[in-house]
Amino acid sequence: MNWVQIHDEWYKLRDAVRESGGELSNEDLAVSNGRRERFISCIQDKYGLGRDEAERRVRQWQKNLRISLDPVNSHP
Repeated sequence: MNWVQIHDEWYKLRDAVRESGGELSNEDLAVSNGRRERFISCIQDKYGLGRDEAERRVRQWQKNLRISLDPVNSHP
């Protein structure tokens, strides 16, 4: 899933973000509104991370999201 798709489906993906994001609040998710740069900034601020580490975590979340939404991988 690319960021255009994530942005377009943000309201549906917020629960997945919340589950994987730990301390991210509804306000954090509303502020980021599915925009990659804002989401990275929220991760940086919330966890006190540097830009590179926040980007790495967002890429990992995006990769995990792709896997969980892949119908081939969702069935045993």
